[in-house]
Amino acid sequence: MPLSAPFRVLLVDDDQLDRMALRRALLATAPGVTIIEAEDVASGMLSIRAAPVDCVILDYHLPDGLGLDLLLHVRAANKSLPVIMLTAIGDAQTAVELMKAGATDYIPKSQLSAERLERSLRYALRIRAADERVHRYTEQLHALSGAAMRINSTSSVREMLAATAEEARFLVRSRRAVVTLTSVITTSELSEVVSECDDPVVASEDDAFAVEQVEAPLLARDGTLLGTIRVSSERNTDFSESDRALIMQLAQLASGAIENARLLETARAATQGRDDMLAIVSHDLRTPVQTITMAAVLLLELAPNDDRRVAARKQVEIVQRAASRANRLIDDLLDATRIDAGTFSVELRPTRIETLLRDAVELLTPLAHASGIELVSTFGPDMPLAHADAQRILQVFSNIGGNAIKFTPKGGRLTLTTTERDGAIVITVTDTGRGITSDDLAHIFDRYWQARSRDRLGAGLGLWITKGIVEAHGGAIDVQSETGRGTTVRFTLPAL
Repeated sequence: MPLSAPFRVLLVDDDQLDRMALRRALLATAPGVTIIEAEDVASGMLSIRAAPVDCVILDYHLPDGLGLDLLLHVRAANKSLPVIMLTAIGDAQTAVELMKAGATDYIPKSQLSAERLERSLRYALRIRAADERVHRYTEQLHALSGAAMRINSTSSVREMLAATAEEARFLVRSRRAVVTLTSVITTSELSEVVSECDDPVVASEDDAFAVEQVEAPLLARDGTLLGTIRVSSERNTDFSESDRALIMQLAQLASGAIENARLLETARAATQGRDDMLAIVSHDLRTPVQTITMAAVLLLELAPNDDRRVAARKQVEIVQRAASRANRLIDDLLDATRIDAGTFSVELRPTRIETLLRDAVELLTPLAHASGIELVSTFGPDMPLAHADAQRILQVFSNIGGNAIKFTPKGGRLTLTTTERDGAIVITVTDTGRGITSDDLAHIFDRYWQARSRDRLGAGLGLWITKGIVEAHGGAIDVQSETGRGTTVRFTLPAL
């Protein structure tokens, strides 16, 4: 049965009669063949460079060299191009030499016939087709690996769907790819994403295009149908089994990525909703709490200070302290919300570190004396100005010092020191308290950590906000502690 598919053959032979016989045999074997002729190695090389061919039929002896030279050149340039060698010498040694050099087949001229040539051509073209399939599949596997990285690098479901459609079309060289999500998991505006080739097919009235399609489901981990990937081609070419397998693999990769993206967007929305609620509640609580505070202060000023009214004054003082704690919690919640939203800011000004340290001591002295703890402060001479927000740094001292006093037994010591190092001011707060275990130390700056600890003191935001304040100044903070021997907190501020 003649070869019906069109293909191009380069025929290299210096004998005109042999070329004529080969031409007749080729046309009898494959009526649709295109034959390109060359007479020597040099012209054969030029022909291969000038236009692609599907097979080379090559004589062994040529005027300017051996056909073996051209065979080696072909193999160096195109490893999969089949080469059929012809020679008048029919010994086994020549055949072995040619096959080792990369010849696809070897035909002695004495045995050449249309039937023999047809068998050799069929074999050569099958080898080429198989090599091309392997080569393309290898390229597709590399492309699939890159596709997975690009799809997972996107930050939203919409971008992920667009990337999936584009990668699906590219992987199988289709003209159109559509990714559709089911109505169960999406809204109508995100139900379908299309990727199309830039140069659409223009068909005449006589053209008959059979639209070939490949479809693969997008499945969640529990088997729920998320959607589908559908690629199509408007040309009369079928998708191969490897194409179908690749789209299935891409669907599996995209399914996991899309599900993760949906979960991430849901988590982000929940976090944003929580932070919005915190901001609203904190703002709305501030007014009534401030009203309570002002009323408690006024009652303390108006209440007589005699023995009969002592109990009433104590109750008012309790109300005032509770209102102060509520105000502090509201401030912490608002700061936490700003840090999360990336809107937290500090007002940096040149600040004398000696003044800042004295203010911190004044702030902590009443609490230290009430707990029976000695408070000591030292600072190096000729300290440079700090680039700082004084009120925020006093908040840092309040958080760190307040914790130190809380966990230091009566008779202990709290020491505040400042030094200069590498263009930065280093502030150290050291206590002689009970210390922090290594397990707890790893979580000391975690948000809400204290609220989950066994002490259940506060909202667990103080040190987390402290770290945010220090980092907003461009500084760093760290904690060193040993159980039973106290804790040292060290943070830095930029010096001017």
